Amino acid sequence: MKKKHLLVVLAIVLVAAVAAAAGWYWHRSHDPLGLARAAMARGDLRTAQIALRSLLRAQPQSAEAHYRLGAVQLQLGDPVAAEKELKLAEAGGWNRQAVRPLLGNRIAELIGLHIDAKRYLVTTDAAYRSSLSQTSIDTLALQGGEMAADEVARFEGWTHWRAALDLRRADEAAKTPGRDVPGLETWLPALRAAARPNTHTLQEPSHGA
Repeated sequence: MKKKHLLVVLAIVLVAAVAAAAGWYWHRSHDPLGLARAAMARGDLRTAQIALRSLLRAQPQSAEAHYRLGAVQLQLGDPVAAEKELKLAEAGGWNRQAVRPLLGNRIAELIGLHIDAKRYLVTTDAAYRSSLSQTSIDTLALQGGEMAADEVARFEGWTHWRAALDLRRADEAAKTPGRDVPGLETWLPALRAAARPNTHTLQEPSHGA
């Protein structure tokens, strides 16, 4: 009788273990972003690639998935595919989302406006357009090309839109191959001064502001 009772207990434990394992597998298989994060953490790039592609088929607007897939593609030696994914991540606001908690809303806004600042300047400043490299001209089409009138008005509704233009011009001016510039460590004091906990959301502009 005791033996029979023990077998029943073992059977219950086994069923519970199988159910738990099945539940874990279901959760993981239905959380491809979590699976990709874990795979990337342990260096399993192929698994991460498969999970991220699966996620993007279902959620093509996931900026984080595009960013992570771009990083994976780059490590797998496919820079062309990586560039495509990273541009989609940037267009989806991933860079802005990533820095806001650390550097605050102003810098997050400037980063989020970086592509639109280029489009704005191309639309409104012929001298700026003529200064672009061929690569920048080629990527302009992927970034949306010239702005329509309503897009120009929307851009000018952002609080820091003029600073975004200054940043964009500085970006273009810095594209000089072989130029001797200070190392990244030069900027660490400024970054440390700017870095601070920030949980506020980035506000949409009010038109006409």
